[in-house]
Amino acid sequence: MTRRNFGAAAVIWQVIWPILFYSLVTTVFSTLMGNWLNVMWIMALSAILTAVVLYYFYSRRRQQEGRHYGPSWRVRLDIWQGAALIFVLAVSACIFLNSLIEISGIVYLSDAYEEVGDLIYGASVGLQVLAVGFAAPIVEEVIFRGLGYGKLRCVMGIVPAALISSLLFGVYHGNVPQALYAFCVGMVLALIYEHFDGLFPAIWFHISANLMSILLTVLSGKFPSFFGGPIYLVGSIIVTGILAAGCFSIMFDRRRRIRK
Repeated sequence: MTRRNFGAAAVIWQVIWPILFYSLVTTVFSTLMGNWLNVMWIMALSAILTAVVLYYFYSRRRQQEGRHYGPSWRVRLDIWQGAALIFVLAVSACIFLNSLIEISGIVYLSDAYEEVGDLIYGASVGLQVLAVGFAAPIVEEVIFRGLGYGKLRCVMGIVPAALISSLLFGVYHGNVPQALYAFCVGMVLALIYEHFDGLFPAIWFHISANLMSILLTVLSGKFPSFFGGPIYLVGSIIVTGILAAGCFSIMFDRRRRIRK
Protein backbone atom coordinates (compact mmCIF):
# COMPACT_ATOMS: atom_id res chain seq x y z
CA MET A 1 0.00 0.00 0.00
CA THR A 2 1.35 3.42 -0.95
CA ARG A 3 0.87 6.00 1.76
CA ARG A 4 0.17 9.56 0.77
CA ASN A 5 1.69 12.56 2.53
CA PHE A 6 -0.92 14.84 4.06
CA GLY A 7 -0.35 17.84 6.28
CA ALA A 8 -1.22 17.15 9.91
CA ALA A 9 -3.86 19.89 9.96
CA ALA A 10 -5.50 18.53 6.81
CA VAL A 11 -5.64 15.01 8.24
CA ILE A 12 -7.11 16.26 11.53
CA TRP A 13 -9.77 18.23 9.69
CA GLN A 14 -10.71 15.30 7.46
CA VAL A 15 -11.16 13.11 10.55
CA ILE A 16 -13.05 15.72 12.62
CA TRP A 17 -15.40 17.35 10.11
CA PRO A 18 -17.77 14.33 9.77
CA ILE A 19 -18.30 14.42 13.56
CA LEU A 20 -19.02 18.14 13.42
CA PHE A 21 -21.37 17.65 10.49
CA TYR A 22 -23.32 14.98 12.39
CA SER A 23 -23.57 17.31 15.40
CA LEU A 24 -24.81 20.12 13.17
CA VAL A 25 -27.48 17.94 11.57
CA THR A 26 -28.65 16.75 15.00
CA THR A 27 -28.78 20.34 16.28
CA VAL A 28 -30.83 21.48 13.28
CA PHE A 29 -33.29 18.58 13.69
CA SER A 30 -33.58 19.33 17.42
CA THR A 31 -34.21 23.03 16.79
CA LEU A 32 -36.80 22.48 14.06
CA MET A 33 -38.58 19.40 15.40
CA GLY A 34 -37.81 19.30 19.12
CA ASN A 35 -41.33 20.36 20.04
CA TRP A 36 -42.96 17.62 17.96
CA LEU A 37 -40.63 14.63 18.01
CA ASN A 38 -39.16 12.45 20.74
CA VAL A 39 -35.39 12.82 21.22
CA MET A 40 -34.87 9.27 20.00
CA TRP A 41 -36.75 10.01 16.77
CA ILE A 42 -34.54 13.06 16.25
CA MET A 43 -31.50 10.86 16.86
CA ALA A 44 -32.68 8.28 14.33
CA LEU A 45 -33.57 10.80 11.61
CA SER A 46 -30.34 12.74 12.10
CA ALA A 47 -28.30 9.56 11.89
CA ILE A 48 -30.04 8.37 8.72
CA LEU A 49 -29.64 11.68 6.91
CA THR A 50 -26.01 12.07 8.00
CA ALA A 51 -25.17 8.50 7.01
CA VAL A 52 -26.55 9.01 3.49
CA VAL A 53 -24.55 12.21 2.98
CA LEU A 54 -21.30 10.95 4.50
CA TYR A 55 -21.46 7.60 2.74
CA TYR A 56 -21.26 9.52 -0.53
CA PHE A 57 -17.93 11.01 0.57
CA TYR A 58 -16.71 7.64 1.83
CA SER A 59 -17.52 5.80 -1.40
CA ARG A 60 -16.04 8.61 -3.48
CA ARG A 61 -12.80 8.47 -1.51
CA ARG A 62 -12.58 4.70 -1.87
CA GLN A 63 -13.04 4.97 -5.63
CA GLN A 64 -10.41 7.70 -5.95
CA GLU A 65 -7.82 5.93 -3.86
CA GLY A 66 -8.58 2.43 -5.17
CA ARG A 67 -7.16 1.07 -1.94
CA HIS A 68 -7.61 -2.46 -0.61
CA TYR A 69 -6.21 -3.30 2.80
CA GLY A 70 -6.76 -7.02 2.78
CA PRO A 71 -9.13 -9.90 2.04
CA SER A 72 -12.87 -9.35 1.84
CA TRP A 73 -15.42 -11.74 3.33
CA ARG A 74 -17.43 -11.47 0.11
CA VAL A 75 -14.50 -12.84 -1.87
CA ARG A 76 -12.55 -15.06 0.49
CA LEU A 77 -15.27 -16.34 2.81
CA ASP A 78 -18.88 -17.32 2.26
CA ILE A 79 -20.98 -14.31 3.27
CA TRP A 80 -23.10 -16.30 5.72
CA GLN A 81 -20.01 -17.74 7.41
CA GLY A 82 -18.52 -14.27 7.65
CA ALA A 83 -21.75 -12.80 9.01
CA ALA A 84 -22.03 -15.58 11.60
CA LEU A 85 -18.41 -15.15 12.71
CA ILE A 86 -18.83 -11.40 13.14
CA PHE A 87 -22.18 -11.85 14.92
CA VAL A 88 -20.71 -14.24 17.49
CA LEU A 89 -17.74 -11.93 18.05
CA ALA A 90 -20.01 -8.88 18.42
CA VAL A 91 -22.35 -10.56 20.91
CA SER A 92 -19.41 -11.96 22.87
CA ALA A 93 -17.63 -8.59 22.99
CA CYS A 94 -20.83 -6.81 24.06
CA ILE A 95 -21.58 -9.19 26.95
CA PHE A 96 -17.91 -9.44 27.99
CA LEU A 97 -17.34 -5.68 28.16
CA ASN A 98 -20.71 -4.89 29.76
CA SER A 99 -20.09 -7.49 32.46
CA LEU A 100 -16.58 -6.17 33.13
CA ILE A 101 -17.84 -2.59 33.41
CA GLU A 102 -20.69 -3.71 35.69
CA ILE A 103 -18.30 -5.54 38.01
CA SER A 104 -15.94 -2.54 38.09
CA GLY A 105 -18.71 -0.34 39.48
CA ILE A 106 -17.83 2.55 37.16
CA VAL A 107 -21.43 2.82 35.99
CA TYR A 108 -22.51 3.93 39.49
CA LEU A 109 -20.04 6.81 39.53
CA SER A 110 -21.28 8.57 36.40
CA ASP A 111 -24.43 10.68 36.48
CA ALA A 112 -24.07 11.35 32.75
CA TYR A 113 -24.17 7.61 32.07
CA GLU A 114 -27.37 7.27 34.09
CA GLU A 115 -28.96 10.17 32.20
CA VAL A 116 -28.08 8.69 28.80
CA GLY A 117 -29.41 5.31 29.91
CA ASP A 118 -32.71 6.83 31.05
CA LEU A 119 -33.02 8.70 27.75
CA ILE A 120 -32.34 5.70 25.54
CA TYR A 121 -34.01 2.93 27.48
CA GLY A 122 -36.97 5.07 28.46
CA ALA A 123 -38.15 4.92 24.85
CA SER A 124 -40.12 2.00 23.41
CA VAL A 125 -38.11 -1.08 22.44
CA GLY A 126 -39.06 -0.58 18.79
CA LEU A 127 -37.66 2.95 18.80
CA GLN A 128 -34.52 1.75 20.58
CA VAL A 129 -34.01 -0.86 17.86
CA LEU A 130 -34.45 1.75 15.11
CA ALA A 131 -32.30 4.51 16.64
CA VAL A 132 -29.68 2.63 18.65
CA GLY A 133 -29.80 -0.76 16.97
CA PHE A 134 -29.59 0.37 13.34
CA ALA A 135 -29.36 4.12 12.66
CA ALA A 136 -26.59 4.96 15.15
CA PRO A 137 -24.28 2.05 14.19
CA ILE A 138 -24.51 2.89 10.50
CA VAL A 139 -23.68 6.59 10.85
CA GLU A 140 -20.99 5.96 13.49
CA GLU A 141 -19.23 3.40 11.31
CA VAL A 142 -19.25 5.73 8.32
CA ILE A 143 -17.79 8.49 10.53
CA PHE A 144 -15.30 6.65 12.72
CA ARG A 145 -14.19 3.69 10.60
CA GLY A 146 -14.99 4.62 7.01
CA LEU A 147 -13.85 8.25 7.11
CA GLY A 148 -11.88 8.44 10.37
CA TYR A 149 -9.87 5.22 10.53
CA GLY A 150 -9.70 5.05 6.74
CA LYS A 151 -8.05 8.47 6.50
CA LEU A 152 -5.68 7.85 9.41
CA ARG A 153 -4.72 4.49 7.90
CA CYS A 154 -3.48 6.34 4.81
CA VAL A 155 -0.80 8.15 6.76
CA MET A 156 0.10 5.80 9.64
CA GLY A 157 0.10 2.15 10.64
CA ILE A 158 -2.78 -0.02 11.77
CA VAL A 159 -2.21 0.35 15.54
CA PRO A 160 -1.89 4.17 15.78
CA ALA A 161 -4.81 4.64 13.35
CA ALA A 162 -6.94 2.26 15.41
CA LEU A 163 -5.93 3.91 18.70
CA ILE A 164 -6.68 7.45 17.55
CA SER A 165 -10.01 6.60 15.88
CA SER A 166 -11.05 4.54 18.94
CA LEU A 167 -10.10 7.35 21.32
CA LEU A 168 -12.25 9.75 19.30
CA PHE A 169 -15.06 7.19 19.32
CA GLY A 170 -14.80 6.92 23.11
CA VAL A 171 -14.67 10.66 23.77
CA TYR A 172 -17.62 11.16 21.42
CA HIS A 173 -19.84 9.15 23.80
CA GLY A 174 -19.38 11.72 26.54
CA ASN A 175 -19.18 9.69 29.77
CA VAL A 176 -16.59 7.37 31.30
CA PRO A 177 -18.43 3.99 31.19
CA GLN A 178 -19.54 4.42 27.59
CA ALA A 179 -16.17 5.88 26.61
CA LEU A 180 -14.32 2.81 27.92
CA TYR A 181 -16.78 0.48 26.22
CA ALA A 182 -16.65 2.45 22.95
CA PHE A 183 -12.83 2.57 22.95
CA CYS A 184 -12.55 -1.21 23.31
CA VAL A 185 -15.27 -1.84 20.73
CA GLY A 186 -13.63 0.73 18.44
CA MET A 187 -10.37 -1.24 18.49
CA VAL A 188 -12.22 -4.40 17.49
CA LEU A 189 -14.14 -2.53 14.80
CA ALA A 190 -10.89 -1.17 13.33
CA LEU A 191 -9.64 -4.76 13.19
CA ILE A 192 -12.87 -5.88 11.49
CA TYR A 193 -12.61 -3.04 8.96
CA GLU A 194 -8.95 -3.84 8.33
CA HIS A 195 -9.36 -7.60 8.13
CA PHE A 196 -12.43 -7.68 5.90
CA ASP A 197 -11.44 -4.59 3.89
CA GLY A 198 -14.81 -2.90 4.02
CA LEU A 199 -17.35 -0.90 5.93
CA PHE A 200 -20.31 -3.29 5.86
CA PRO A 201 -18.75 -6.01 8.06
CA ALA A 202 -17.97 -3.30 10.65
CA ILE A 203 -21.55 -2.01 10.43
CA TRP A 204 -22.89 -5.54 10.92
CA PHE A 205 -20.67 -6.00 13.99
CA HIS A 206 -21.85 -2.68 15.45
CA ILE A 207 -25.53 -3.44 14.79
CA SER A 208 -25.21 -6.89 16.35
CA ALA A 209 -23.49 -5.51 19.46
CA ASN A 210 -26.04 -2.72 19.93
CA LEU A 211 -29.01 -5.04 19.48
CA MET A 212 -27.47 -7.39 22.03
CA SER A 213 -27.07 -4.45 24.42
CA ILE A 214 -30.76 -3.58 24.03
CA LEU A 215 -31.73 -7.21 24.66
CA LEU A 216 -29.52 -7.36 27.76
CA THR A 217 -31.17 -4.22 29.13
CA VAL A 218 -34.66 -5.65 28.57
CA LEU A 219 -33.72 -8.95 30.20
CA SER A 220 -31.96 -7.20 33.10
CA GLY A 221 -35.15 -5.23 33.76
CA LYS A 222 -37.21 -8.42 33.91
CA PHE A 223 -34.70 -10.60 35.78
CA PRO A 224 -32.49 -8.17 37.75
CA SER A 225 -31.47 -10.67 40.40
CA PHE A 226 -29.99 -13.02 37.80
CA PHE A 227 -28.37 -10.60 35.32
CA GLY A 228 -26.98 -8.44 38.11
CA GLY A 229 -25.73 -11.37 40.16
CA PRO A 230 -22.08 -12.43 40.53
CA ILE A 231 -22.65 -15.88 39.03
CA TYR A 232 -23.96 -14.44 35.77
CA LEU A 233 -21.33 -11.68 35.61
CA VAL A 234 -18.34 -13.94 36.24
CA GLY A 235 -19.73 -16.78 34.12
CA SER A 236 -20.54 -14.47 31.21
CA ILE A 237 -17.02 -13.00 31.26
CA ILE A 238 -15.46 -16.47 31.11
CA VAL A 239 -17.77 -17.87 28.41
CA THR A 240 -17.82 -14.82 26.16
CA GLY A 241 -14.08 -14.32 26.62
CA ILE A 242 -13.49 -17.84 25.29
CA LEU A 243 -15.91 -17.29 22.40
CA ALA A 244 -14.28 -13.98 21.43
CA ALA A 245 -10.81 -15.52 21.61
CA GLY A 246 -12.01 -18.33 19.34
CA CYS A 247 -13.36 -15.84 16.80
CA PHE A 248 -10.09 -13.90 16.77
CA SER A 249 -8.19 -17.16 16.35
CA ILE A 250 -10.29 -18.09 13.31
CA MET A 251 -9.79 -14.65 11.78
CA PHE A 252 -6.02 -14.58 12.20
CA ASP A 253 -5.62 -18.20 11.12
CA ARG A 254 -7.62 -17.43 8.00
CA ARG A 255 -5.46 -14.40 7.27
CA ARG A 256 -2.26 -16.43 7.61
CA ARG A 257 -3.58 -19.10 5.23
CA ILE A 258 -4.59 -16.45 2.66
CA ARG A 259 -1.13 -14.87 2.77
CA LYS A 260 0.66 -18.17 2.09
